[in-house]
Amino acid sequence: MTPSLKRFFFRKIIIEGIFFLGLLVALSISIKYLVDKFDLEIFNLTTPLMTIYKEDILLISAMIGGLFISFFFKKVGKSVKSLNDCALFFSAAIVLYKTYDQNPNDILTLIENAIDMHTLALFKAMILLCSFAKFFISILEFYFEKLAEFNKKHNTKDELISNLSNAISLLRSIKNSKDRHSPF
Repeated sequence: MTPSLKRFFFRKIIIEGIFFLGLLVALSISIKYLVDKFDLEIFNLTTPLMTIYKEDILLISAMIGGLFISFFFKKVGKSVKSLNDCALFFSAAIVLYKTYDQNPNDILTLIENAIDMHTLALFKAMILLCSFAKFFISILEFYFEKLAEFNKKHNTKDELISNLSNAISLLRSIKNSKDRHSPF
């Protein structure tokens, strides 16, 4: 890989990582804010058929956030799935770690005190968000894989012959270009 391509590649990784992390943090904070500030008396959409509860707000906002991440996956590609898995398992590890008895001088407690925010609640929101994103990404992957299988099985004989002939032509052109550039 040339140095300019390598710089472009790393720049692309950094930009996509920052965008994903920003999206994830913004969605997690939004979910936590909506759940914390939700008050049934103030936000009263009670009808005879339906009452909206705090848990409903949590579920709907997490599902919408998961859809946003899955759209990002559709736009960018499979690397977003790895980023989502990374965030999912990191936040799950933090929540699991915080369930144990904590020494007041351990690193996470010191960071939590220095930042002065509800770290555990944010990580719980992140687990929920990334779990729904994982669900929607898996649905998209299933759909596209199934579509590829279907198209592969239902190609007509003419399409199959055309694809094979295109592949053979491509291989011949690659071989001919290598033969021209070979000093021997």
